[in-house]
Amino acid sequence: SEIEKPGARDLMDIINLIPGFRFAGEVVEFVGLSSRGIWAAEGKILVLLDGVEMNETLYGYVPYGNHIPAEMIEQIEIIRGPGSAMYGGNSEMAVIKITSRNIDKKGTEVFVHGTLSTNDGELSYRRTGGLYHKSDDWNVSLFTSGFRGNRSNEMQEGIYGASYDMSSDSEISPELVNIGCNYKDLNVRYIYDRYEYKMRNYYSIKSDLREERFNSELLLVDYDFKIKDIWTLVPKFTMKKHPTWQNWGDVVRYNTVGTRFTYNLTNKVKLKNDSLLVFGYEMYDDKGEALDQATNSQPEGKYYFDNSNKVSHRNQSLFVQYETETKYGDLALGARYEDHSFAGEDFVPRFALTRLWDSFHLKLLAAQAFRTPNIDNIMYNEDLVKAGSADTLVSEKTTTFEIEGGYLFSEKIMWTSNFFHVTIDDPIYYTYDGDGNGGYDNGEAVSSFGLETELRVVPSWGDLKLRYGTYIADKQGVPTWRPGDDDDQNVGLPHHQIALDVTYNTSSRSSLNLNGFITTKSKSYGGKGDSTLVDFDGETILNIYWQYTHKKFKGGIGISDLLNTKEFIKPAYLSYQSGIPQMGREFYLRLGLTF
Repeated sequence: SEIEKPGARDLMDIINLIPGFRFAGEVVEFVGLSSRGIWAAEGKILVLLDGVEMNETLYGYVPYGNHIPAEMIEQIEIIRGPGSAMYGGNSEMAVIKITSRNIDKKGTEVFVHGTLSTNDGELSYRRTGGLYHKSDDWNVSLFTSGFRGNRSNEMQEGIYGASYDMSSDSEISPELVNIGCNYKDLNVRYIYDRYEYKMRNYYSIKSDLREERFNSELLLVDYDFKIKDIWTLVPKFTMKKHPTWQNWGDVVRYNTVGTRFTYNLTNKVKLKNDSLLVFGYEMYDDKGEALDQATNSQPEGKYYFDNSNKVSHRNQSLFVQYETETKYGDLALGARYEDHSFAGEDFVPRFALTRLWDSFHLKLLAAQAFRTPNIDNIMYNEDLVKAGSADTLVSEKTTTFEIEGGYLFSEKIMWTSNFFHVTIDDPIYYTYDGDGNGGYDNGEAVSSFGLETELRVVPSWGDLKLRYGTYIADKQGVPTWRPGDDDDQNVGLPHHQIALDVTYNTSSRSSLNLNGFITTKSKSYGGKGDSTLVDFDGETILNIYWQYTHKKFKGGIGISDLLNTKEFIKPAYLSYQSGIPQMGREFYLRLGLTF
């Protein structure tokens, strides 16, 4: 209901209302995610859909904007903080765990949803459908979704002054198929994720129209062996195939496929006093393959990876976590050891203690996490090493400290606040040496600290959530992420953000919701047709949505960007790309039926 009542249309709409995250821009008009005032899109935030890693294997990215429709989502769990001890090398700063819709009782349900939107006469639409069946032994689900429309109808300005009308050349056309099958303790899931959009902004404004492709095929198979009542052994296999970052136009500029095969063996042991011990082993093989740009096959005489058309890296890790109740509170201890064939060895511990006194709770967290370099991070690092302008890449390591307190004033009023400090040692970033060589290197430490707080009130008439986050950039180890030595915020990211989510129940069947966010000013590149730093004012984005439900029907009418602020997704570093204007005020109608 927290996803439905604000009229969220996709994952981006949902995350916009959560403190700790802010969207920013990348190359080729890509929209990524930051965490706690630090650019984190490249391999620092893990996104799981029904247990399957959505991060692509070449750089570790997940694209946002009309991606993963809200109608498909049952719930989202988020760790704002390190998750490497249990989840590995793409969960350095946060984990976003998405669970698809399901049913609790036996039977079969089918649902269909459609959304029609308009902005300045331009129409877009999304269709989402699904089927799920549950019996004594079987649980089957099938979801499919597609979107057709423009990323924006605004003018796009390049860093060298040229511009183009995005209403003609910014079509976005994602498709998502998610199939799951459970037979007793056997679980199989297949996801086909096609994310494609058109653009003219390729490091500067180009006259030719390009299509950027992020297409993925994902497979997961696991089985719960009940060895004893207290011991469950879970072998798991996953396959990820990512021919991502493909630029197709008059000239194909990039055509590389990344594939990862992961083998995981996890033990779950219930001990005395409800203690839980989880431990296991994981190994994955990363394989990169450069294909011919015209035929999609292996080229002859063209070498992309160290005089070969292929590259391979192996990673092995051991992990453990112990959770128990003590007189001091609920204790969680975890650790992970990793040995990567290129980046070397890493060890990260995790400690968390949560204590509850009647209506007050306190959490203490001290943890480390790492980000393992991905296929193309390594490939382009080798280019710099050969040129003598970089050392061999190592995994970056993050150290996080948190203290959280919360108070339940009554059954209807709750407040919580989290103070944090994050330091990234050896951050992996893209650099250019000025002699024609670009690639990845480890920088000096970067860090941020701040506060995230939430007030939630549940009166008889509805629900109110007010969230606030503030982020201060501390150490400056990556110059392209920071406007200048005297600045205490990173490029494209604000100091402060407020999110509001208010629902008024107009009747037992309908509700009216006002939601949105406010950000303060920031600095970024290329906002007015040049590559110098530009001051940006803060933005206020408000949305309103009325929802009506009756038996098997669910519908609503909404206005996104009510004030027509036209949010500007700003570059998160000096990428020689301008920012990405968003759609502006948009009216939309949603209709859904469940059978």
